[in-house]
Amino acid sequence: MIPKAAALGVCLLGLTGSALADNARTLPAGIWKTGGRFINMSSGPIDHSGSIVLPADDLRAAGMGALADALSDSNGGGVGDVDLEIDFGATVVAPDLFYGINDWLTVGAVLPIFTDAHVNVRKMDFRSGFWAYNSEFGADRSASPIVPAFDARAVTGPDAVQRAVTEGLQYKPIQNWQDSGVGDLLLVAQARLWRSEKAQLAAQPMITLPTGKTDDPDNLVDFGLGDGQSDVGGSLLLDYELSPDAMLHIKAGYTAQLAARKEMRAFKDEAFPLASKTQLPDPYADFVGMSQVVEHDPGDLFRIKPSMSFRMNKLMALEGAYELMVHGVDTFDGVDTSPLSVGTNYMAHEFTAGASINLVDSFLEGGSPVPLIGEIMVSQSLSSEDTANRRTVMMSLSVFFGSPDSIRSKSEEDDADLGWYDGKSDDKSDGDEDGDEDEDEDEDQGSDEDEDDLGW
Repeated sequence: MIPKAAALGVCLLGLTGSALADNARTLPAGIWKTGGRFINMSSGPIDHSGSIVLPADDLRAAGMGALADALSDSNGGGVGDVDLEIDFGATVVAPDLFYGINDWLTVGAVLPIFTDAHVNVRKMDFRSGFWAYNSEFGADRSASPIVPAFDARAVTGPDAVQRAVTEGLQYKPIQNWQDSGVGDLLLVAQARLWRSEKAQLAAQPMITLPTGKTDDPDNLVDFGLGDGQSDVGGSLLLDYELSPDAMLHIKAGYTAQLAARKEMRAFKDEAFPLASKTQLPDPYADFVGMSQVVEHDPGDLFRIKPSMSFRMNKLMALEGAYELMVHGVDTFDGVDTSPLSVGTNYMAHEFTAGASINLVDSFLEGGSPVPLIGEIMVSQSLSSEDTANRRTVMMSLSVFFGSPDSIRSKSEEDDADLGWYDGKSDDKSDGDEDGDEDEDEDEDQGSDEDEDDLGW
């Protein structure tokens, strides 16, 4: 059915990426930034059509060679063909709070709140061919789970799938799913490491704590609001001024997803990726797995994201980005868990375009009543893994707190990087007065570095 690890991983990683800064700017000392993001993420239709195959080697090893031969002779080894199509999505509000410890270090937290998480079962059918589900298997586990389609006990069509997974394997019914709640808490810092006239470099360490609800191992089509384990990671961020109105940003990061114990349906063969909630009797226990607590170590994540910002005027800017995400292989420590790792690694490409409006300068000039920045971004990810293909719309609003005099003073310091300031080129062009003021401030600080402010 749905590769839950991939769907959950992509969804949460996409939300994490949307919540973190992509530039090297830091808040000035004593300045607060609060606000939030509204994120809507959706997948396209995901087709999971295919044959249900009972591995012939496993059947023969379990002493059911006659059944293996009958399946091979009548239907090429397959019990029947499942035609399943789903899509999934999430709507998230992610409030955040950041504080400038000093001019080069900012700390903060983001808590995603899922107002809606859902999976839609768009289509489900089963073409049984020569074989069908045995209606007596739920009550009598010694009976064969499948019988010839002409048998009076045979259940065909979509009911065959539903009864097989609910009665035979004790899953919940395959149907639309919806949930809401908090996600995993993200703690992040941003430290400016170096600045020059045209560039600056920052480090962005982060920790994710497992505060969100995990997926239900008894549900084939749900996903978790959290993944049940902690992450430790970090990124390097480089800003480079190409021109007074164009800025290049490069972000590269690595996240180690730490191992945690969780309950999973541990199937024994990737050709039959289902497992029973409780152990089936022999001979089926030899090739059908069961629910067990395993140590799940998700694959680590590497991301690199170049982006561009182009300032249209003092209020508006256009932005574009490309991101490459590489997810490593998940590993599992348990009994016969190696098949669980199959298909958990993937590569995804994401393209983003958007615009921002900046009212901080207007606030400093007495126009806007509040210093704020608003953004709207649209992203599309592409991957060979169906569940990694998603569309994301993100809108954000950030408000800055501090006395107007403090904000104004900070915005005029060459070594303070506000992230809302337009740069010194406009101010210096107004005359010598601003230039002299900057000179005096540099002398007061005892520093002659950073002749340009890259915080626009």
